[in-house]
Amino acid sequence: MVFIAGALVSGRIAPLAIAIVLLGAVYVIPGVDGALPVSIYAGALLLTAELAWWSIDERVPARVELRTRDKRLAALLAVVAGGTAAAALVQLAASTDSERSPTATTIAVAAALACLAVVALLGRARGLGGTKTNA
Repeated sequence: MVFIAGALVSGRIAPLAIAIVLLGAVYVIPGVDGALPVSIYAGALLLTAELAWWSIDERVPARVELRTRDKRLAALLAVVAGGTAAAALVQLAASTDSERSPTATTIAVAAALACLAVVALLGRARGLGGTKTNA
């Protein structure tokens, strides 16, 4: 929490990244009892990171658009709720007691690759591909 406070006070992103990594690492340290299910913890971690980033982002006056604040908050809450639900579903599926088979493994790998392809396509559609389009 000290790193998050430092990031908010200084307006720098690096302490925020350190804080989120440390908060995520705390959950997987052996011997630490995970009081919350991992899906809830992950959702709370995502919400914390997004709200902290939003606080830093809005310090730049040119980036603040009051009309979009409500839409941005609604989208953020929808992403957190959807991500938490998806994580809970994955956790539930992982905890089921079923036999492993090459077919099921192949389907799972194909599904994971399809998810990565969707993310890559969305990133490319939004111009996040890392290539210069305007020379």
